[in-house]
Amino acid sequence: MSWWKIVFWIRMLSIVLFLVVSIKYNIQTFLAFILMVVSFYVLDRNILQETKSKSNSELESDPVPGVAIKEYTDSILTSVLDYDPEGSEVLDHFRAVQMSTECLFAKQARLWGCRDYRMHFTLEENVLQSVPMLIKFLAIGQYRHLDGFVFELGGADLGQDVSDFGEGVRRVLLSLSDADPANVHCMDLPYIDQKGWVFSFNKHPIFVTTFAPCYPPTSSRFAFGSQFGFILLQPMYSFVLHDIGKDTPLTNWADPKSARDRIRVAYKRSGRPYYIRNTIYYPTVHDIVKPVRDMEDNADNIIQWWKKIK
Repeated sequence: MSWWKIVFWIRMLSIVLFLVVSIKYNIQTFLAFILMVVSFYVLDRNILQETKSKSNSELESDPVPGVAIKEYTDSILTSVLDYDPEGSEVLDHFRAVQMSTECLFAKQARLWGCRDYRMHFTLEENVLQSVPMLIKFLAIGQYRHLDGFVFELGGADLGQDVSDFGEGVRRVLLSLSDADPANVHCMDLPYIDQKGWVFSFNKHPIFVTTFAPCYPPTSSRFAFGSQFGFILLQPMYSFVLHDIGKDTPLTNWADPKSARDRIRVAYKRSGRPYYIRNTIYYPTVHDIVKPVRDMEDNADNIIQWWKKIK
């Protein structure tokens, strides 16, 4: 039995003794109390020293601790990936949206783009070409303060009609879901159209926003003249980094205080208001591909993009 265990039992005995004799204020009560206090000090000091010693030994045995691990991972992933995600052609196409949208943080957002679209590949094959870079993005994004990853739906035919656009979005997200390293395969989950579902990749929850030329200037998903459709993947940590705050159905329209209030007011003033439900609990899949007129919430106004067109 180690000595600190002996001290522990002394502590227990002193507590019992204190309770027994504390009904009287005498020398026995005082001594029992002193014994208990000393045992607390000795035991806790020893536990603290053992914890520090263990932590130091673990740190010394780790060749790349802390941030170094992230930088080490970054360098390895860079060595096996062969295109610049911050110089991707898709970001040039997406720039009109990024610079014109009413989101307060869009203009300064750090975005990565998918590999340049190859017309001789299918949409799914193009998506798979960018999966390794998306894995890297999620691996280093939080400490590098990366905000979003953009996929482009190559071919104008995938963005001119909201139904065709929805089908394109389904194919992209399904391809990512099928390639999920974590094997969650979120697009196959039976509750995809219910509360609680969220798109995820490699165990990272992701907020999905889409833009396309099929949306008019009055829509929050307006593409600002681009001929392509886009899918913006925003990891949830990005909202924390920008201090968006917790979701709420309430908006201070007259005197916006929070970042969320200011964003909603900005969209409304620009003539592109978006529908805000009276609850934060709803199927998020309904908002990934918006209807052309986004001012109501009913079954007839929901684009069921996650269902394959037969």
